[in-house]
Amino acid sequence: MGDFNITATNAGLLLIAKGQTGAKIEFTKFVIGDGELSVGSDFSAVTAVVNPVLTLALTRMVMNTDGTATIGSSFDNSDLNAGFYYRELALFANDPDDGEILYAYGNRGENADWIPPHGQTAVEKLVEIIAIIGNAENVTATIASGIYAMKSELFQIWISDTDPPGAKIGDQWFQVGGTK
Repeated sequence: MGDFNITATNAGLLLIAKGQTGAKIEFTKFVIGDGELSVGSDFSAVTAVVNPVLTLALTRMVMNTDGTATIGSSFDNSDLNAGFYYRELALFANDPDDGEILYAYGNRGENADWIPPHGQTAVEKLVEIIAIIGNAENVTATIASGIYAMKSELFQIWISDTDPPGAKIGDQWFQVGGTK
């Protein structure tokens, strides 16, 4: 899968500017869609997802030191009755004056990934956007409760929390320094 080219929308840029003067930037959700835009479309002018398929609760936010925040979630195809092309990715935020707005948007066009329906190949995707926030100090995210870590995240935690460093999964021993 290629990366999305994510662009702050005009509404997102306005909220970034408001954030520089103390307004709250609150990220609310991701929406994934399979809609198509014409070649050369200006993503900054987009105000809605063309054809929404899934709405994802946010599961993590990390404030970076470079005027950005990393916003994340994940999804799988366990509840999908029909497959779709994972073409659109949108991040929404609450604007203190305008309510929920489309903050950032990307569309992969013909490079979209096919997500099959449940019962075919199992698919799990990590969704992550690095969002520009500038010097805004009041940045939050509506994080869903009861979210579970992805398998790959559990593996990382297991390795890093064992003493001596390492983990045994089935018959395979994974070392993290030292000898076993």
